[in-house]
Parts: sequence; structure tokens; C-alpha cells
Amino acid sequence: GGLSVAQLRWIFSDWTEDDLVYSQEGGLELSSITPNNDGDGVREWSDFSENPSCEELNINLWGPDSQSGTYEYFGEM
Repeated sequence: GGLSVAQLRWIFSDWTEDDLVYSQEGGLELSSITPNNDGDGVREWSDFSENPSCEELNINLWGPDSQSGTYEYFGEM
């Protein structure tokens, strides 16, 4: 179990799927990363598998906002 580096890149990237596939820095093979992708442009858990345990729920990212000292610290590094 677990996620591959390529799957994590797909989840956390702000690039479009076309950029991830076709740009020189992209090079991902989405059919192997998200074999159940419905092509709606929304990153969902169900994009990874047809397994019912992978529900059609958005993958939400959370992290420090601009008011956080952590955000400022890593922005300076």
C-alpha cells in the first residue's frame, strides 16, 4: 500500500495534467498513476483505483497559510 512518488507529485502539483505529461520537466505517465481518472480535472481519491474504498472525494491539501510563522520561515529558506 501507500502512494508512489509520481502519485504524490500528481497530488501536490499545481501543474495541469497536460503539463505533467507533456512538458520537458513533466514526463509522467498518467495512465499508470491514475488509472481510474475520469478526466474531470479534479484530483479525487477514486482516480487511483476502481476499488470502492477509494471514494470519489476531492483530495484536499492543507498547510500553513501566509499568517503562519512556519510559512514565513520556509519562504525565507
